[in-house]
Amino acid sequence: MHRPISIQWKLTLISALLIALTCVGLTMAVNISAFHMADTIEAQKISAARQEDGLAQMETATMVPAMTVENFLGIKLSFGRKSIGYMVLAILLGSGLTYYATGKAMKPLKELTENVQGITIDTLSQPITVNDNSAELMELSASFNDMAHRLDHAYMLQKRFSADAAHELRTPLAVLQTKIDVFQKGNSHTKEEYDALISTLQKQILRLKHLSQSLLEMTVVEDRSEWAEIELKELIEDVMLELTPVAQKKHIALKLKCEDCPVRGNVDQLYRVFYNLIENGIKYNRENGAVTITAQKTREHKTQVMISDTGVGIPDHMKPHIFEPFYRVDKSRSRQMGGAGLGLAMVESLVKQHNGTIRVSDSPDGGTCFTVVW
Repeated sequence: MHRPISIQWKLTLISALLIALTCVGLTMAVNISAFHMADTIEAQKISAARQEDGLAQMETATMVPAMTVENFLGIKLSFGRKSIGYMVLAILLGSGLTYYATGKAMKPLKELTENVQGITIDTLSQPITVNDNSAELMELSASFNDMAHRLDHAYMLQKRFSADAAHELRTPLAVLQTKIDVFQKGNSHTKEEYDALISTLQKQILRLKHLSQSLLEMTVVEDRSEWAEIELKELIEDVMLELTPVAQKKHIALKLKCEDCPVRGNVDQLYRVFYNLIENGIKYNRENGAVTITAQKTREHKTQVMISDTGVGIPDHMKPHIFEPFYRVDKSRSRQMGGAGLGLAMVESLVKQHNGTIRVSDSPDGGTCFTVVW
């Protein structure tokens, strides 16, 4: 494998080639011009020597001394050699100066390279600085710092995700292990004890099933071949129909304001998106509240769906984190309702798979408003 050439050497070689071409062209032009001038002078001497006027012949001989052919050719050859020598000297000197100048100019880039090579996973959050005001280097360092910041953020999310996933998986497994250990210590058991054990096992297994399914849906790669034209109004009406019994228990009114918005996507994926958002609007709402779903086309001809509720809302400092896996605004309440904190993370993942965006804001009615655009 060939060793790569540094930028400094590349610039030097390119500059040396340009200098060489320029010097060769200039030397050829000077030599051609000089030889032509010498030939003209020699021709004028021969013409003057042939004049019949003795006085004119004497004056010409006085102005232009006689020169043999050998001397004339020697002078031309000497002039050519010297010009070539000066040309080579100019090329070498120009190349050396170019290498020195590019070395000075590339010094901040070398320092930037050394700083980048010294970065580890523990120092991703530390920005690198460049002691140079060159626009290109400043843009490069700024872009690298931005990339490092995003990598550090992704790494921290991954660590948090791994820890939270382990915790969520460990809890039902610990319950299962404890129940089985306690059950095995008894010599005999009644039918009620068997029923209680089976009920506990079923509950925890179902929890593990839902957790693994949510994790799978967050990471699955969308198959565009399953996309089709979907009538959004009918899709949301089906979601509302399924959630109506849940809403009636809390006396929550479900309202739909939907234009004719045919969209293209995966019907099952979009169903999960709006099911989770509307279900959250019901769960975290107040008694006798309302969940309003508004769907319309934007000026950019995109589809926008707003789901707002009249609940307690989400504090501003928590809004940037609610789409993170396992993040809960109210942990105790989420556990009581059977949530693992993966619903909104899954929703965001599915929306991104449809090349869309989702954001959260405060609802005019005092609750929360989720806006999906794609």
